[in-house]
Amino acid sequence: NNVFGAQGFMFPNGSTIAMQRHGDIAGTASALLGTMQFVLPAVAAGFLGVLDDPAMPMAIIIFGCSAMALLFNVTMVGSRLDTEVVRSTPRAV
Repeated sequence: NNVFGAQGFMFPNGSTIAMQRHGDIAGTASALLGTMQFVLPAVAAGFLGVLDDPAMPMAIIIFGCSAMALLFNVTMVGSRLDTEVVRSTPRAV
Protein backbone atom coordinates (compact mmCIF):
# COMPACT_ATOMS: atom_id res chain seq x y z
CA ASN A 1 0.00 0.00 0.00
CA ASN A 2 2.86 2.41 0.69
CA VAL A 3 4.23 2.05 -2.82
CA PHE A 4 0.91 2.96 -4.39
CA GLY A 5 0.47 5.86 -2.01
CA ALA A 6 3.90 7.20 -2.91
CA GLN A 7 2.92 7.36 -6.59
CA GLY A 8 0.72 10.32 -5.74
CA PHE A 9 3.88 12.20 -4.83
CA MET A 10 6.21 10.82 -7.49
CA PHE A 11 4.17 11.18 -10.68
CA PRO A 12 3.16 14.86 -10.36
CA ASN A 13 6.66 15.86 -9.24
CA GLY A 14 8.25 13.83 -12.03
CA SER A 15 6.06 15.56 -14.60
CA THR A 16 6.90 18.94 -13.10
CA ILE A 17 10.62 18.22 -13.24
CA ALA A 18 10.30 16.99 -16.83
CA MET A 19 8.60 20.24 -17.90
CA GLN A 20 10.70 22.53 -15.69
CA ARG A 21 12.89 23.92 -18.45
CA HIS A 22 10.14 24.11 -21.09
CA GLY A 23 7.82 26.76 -19.68
CA ASP A 24 7.03 28.17 -23.11
CA ILE A 25 5.51 24.86 -24.25
CA ALA A 26 4.38 23.54 -20.87
CA GLY A 27 0.78 23.07 -22.04
CA THR A 28 1.81 20.96 -25.01
CA ALA A 29 4.28 18.97 -22.93
CA SER A 30 1.65 18.33 -20.26
CA ALA A 31 -0.87 17.19 -22.86
CA LEU A 32 1.67 14.80 -24.38
CA LEU A 33 2.60 13.36 -20.97
CA GLY A 34 -1.06 12.91 -20.04
CA THR A 35 -1.90 11.26 -23.34
CA MET A 36 0.99 8.83 -23.08
CA GLN A 37 0.02 7.94 -19.50
CA PHE A 38 -3.34 6.73 -20.81
CA VAL A 39 -2.40 5.31 -24.23
CA LEU A 40 0.53 3.08 -23.27
CA PRO A 41 -1.27 1.27 -20.41
CA ALA A 42 -4.36 0.85 -22.59
CA VAL A 43 -2.31 -0.81 -25.33
CA ALA A 44 -0.50 -3.01 -22.80
CA ALA A 45 -3.77 -4.01 -21.09
CA GLY A 46 -5.35 -4.87 -24.43
CA PHE A 47 -2.39 -7.06 -25.32
CA LEU A 48 -2.31 -8.77 -21.91
CA GLY A 49 -6.08 -9.26 -21.86
CA VAL A 50 -5.99 -11.81 -24.67
CA LEU A 51 -3.40 -14.01 -22.97
CA ASP A 52 -4.13 -16.86 -20.57
CA ASP A 53 -1.11 -16.27 -18.32
CA PRO A 54 -0.11 -12.60 -18.49
CA ALA A 55 2.63 -12.69 -15.80
CA MET A 56 5.65 -13.21 -18.06
CA PRO A 57 4.44 -10.90 -20.86
CA MET A 58 3.75 -8.22 -18.25
CA ALA A 59 7.31 -8.53 -16.97
CA ILE A 60 8.57 -8.26 -20.55
CA ILE A 61 6.46 -5.14 -21.13
CA ILE A 62 7.76 -3.51 -17.93
CA PHE A 63 11.36 -4.33 -18.87
CA GLY A 64 10.84 -3.15 -22.46
CA CYS A 65 9.33 0.17 -21.40
CA SER A 66 12.16 0.71 -18.92
CA ALA A 67 14.77 -0.09 -21.56
CA MET A 68 13.10 2.26 -24.07
CA ALA A 69 12.98 5.07 -21.49
CA LEU A 70 16.68 4.62 -20.76
CA LEU A 71 17.52 4.50 -24.47
CA PHE A 72 15.50 7.65 -25.20
CA ASN A 73 17.08 9.45 -22.27
CA VAL A 74 20.62 8.54 -23.30
CA THR A 75 20.13 9.32 -27.00
CA MET A 76 18.03 12.47 -26.70
CA VAL A 77 19.51 14.06 -23.60
CA GLY A 78 22.92 12.40 -23.30
CA SER A 79 25.58 14.71 -21.99
CA ARG A 80 23.28 17.74 -22.23
CA LEU A 81 21.57 16.74 -19.00
CA ASP A 82 21.63 19.75 -16.73
CA THR A 83 21.78 18.57 -13.15
CA GLU A 84 22.04 22.04 -11.64
CA VAL A 85 19.16 22.87 -9.33
CA VAL A 86 17.03 25.70 -10.63
CA ARG A 87 16.12 28.02 -7.78
CA SER A 88 13.69 30.84 -7.95
CA THR A 89 14.74 34.15 -6.54
CA PRO A 90 13.05 35.04 -3.26
CA ARG A 91 10.48 37.79 -3.39
CA ALA A 92 10.97 40.96 -1.46
CA VAL A 93 8.51 41.26 1.39
